[in-house]
Amino acid sequence: MEKAVKLLHRTLITLCIFILGGSLIYYLTKWGSLPDEPGIHFGPDQEFDVYASKVYGFYPHLMSGITIGIAAFSGWLISRKSTGLNISEKGEKLFKAEIMLTIDVIALLITLTFLEWTMAVSHQRALGDIALGLISAAFIAGAVGISAEIVTAVKFRKKNEHAKGTGTFHRSCRIAAWLLTGLSVILLAFVWERLPADDITDQYHGLAYFANSGTYMNKCLLLVPYAVCVIILAVLEVISVRAIKKDSKALVRFTDRLKLINGLFFFWWDLMLISEAKIGAVSVCIYIGLTVLFAVLYIFHKKENQHPNA
Repeated sequence: MEKAVKLLHRTLITLCIFILGGSLIYYLTKWGSLPDEPGIHFGPDQEFDVYASKVYGFYPHLMSGITIGIAAFSGWLISRKSTGLNISEKGEKLFKAEIMLTIDVIALLITLTFLEWTMAVSHQRALGDIALGLISAAFIAGAVGISAEIVTAVKFRKKNEHAKGTGTFHRSCRIAAWLLTGLSVILLAFVWERLPADDITDQYHGLAYFANSGTYMNKCLLLVPYAVCVIILAVLEVISVRAIKKDSKALVRFTDRLKLINGLFFFWWDLMLISEAKIGAVSVCIYIGLTVLFAVLYIFHKKENQHPNA
């Protein structure tokens, strides 16, 4: 990989670490001036909707640290492993650079978002509009990055050659999907005690607020998405193992892609549920669209493999 790309990657990760460190130190300096149960979470109106122990104020630091760790590990993995795509050497370098920098930029934007979160909690004020802007920018960066990677994969694709092995991509998708699922379970356990957000009277004891339905329901229902995600991933694992035995690279890649998007989207939806926020129709449509797209690509590559000389 080009030295300039590696240098930019390390610079962005270092910047994220400094922002996280500064955010943590600043919150600790405000620790003594905060009430025992300050506002620590924000609702859709950007005002506090959860008041809990000051310990929960470390939530943004935990999330930032996890995000930075994922970005750093991804950079290390990308720089050392082949993508397994059937593209030229130049395309391979460009594709890897695009993935790495997209992840880094998203990590930086998320870290800045949680910095604004920490500042708001430290001063007990509403979350600024800058946070929503940063979140929107992170989605835009992801969309631009994915689009660039698709263009690169198509432009530099080698003609009339069998695809390379899918080992690295296969392992990466499996690890990412299961790690995200495990992380979402940890986060649920972390916030379980303070749910629901306005648990002021006994009438809400044992309940959680589900924003999409606008009602309070049993907390245990929050476990349903986790169970669904685990079942989906388990089924995909079984299909993937059989596909590997049959040397069906198209099916292996299809299941890998499904694992990745299920891990990512269920993680996002779980965050929305434990934050007692609505799961947006846009994210659901994107999930369905990607699933259909990957299914179409699978059918295309399956037919192509059946007629390699056509």
